[in-house]
Amino acid sequence: MTWEEAHQRCPEGVVPACHNSLDDVTVSGPDDSVTEFVSELQKEGVFAKSVQTGGVAFHSHYMSQAAPALKQRLQQVVFPSVLRTGQSVSHRCLVLSVKAIFLKHLK
Repeated sequence: MTWEEAHQRCPEGVVPACHNSLDDVTVSGPDDSVTEFVSELQKEGVFAKSVQTGGVAFHSHYMSQAAPALKQRLQQVVFPSVLRTGQSVSHRCLVLSVKAIFLKHLK
């Protein structure tokens, strides 16, 4: 399913949350609604599956309430990296990943 198709097809309460590739979209919403939508898509022959998230909807608007507190905590433990050698692996990747996840919620 494309990003555009997901926007058109998602039922109320379910939203396209992550555009993974041309035909791979992560959706987010209440468990029951997502489960029902996944089942509907599977009946139509569309590859769809529920992903166990441990109760944390990282790709959803539900994280907007937690984003400011998470950003503050991460800034206490993740510091800007310094390139020491050409072979150093920077922990800045973690910061960039977190920013990508929460970018739209941190404005």
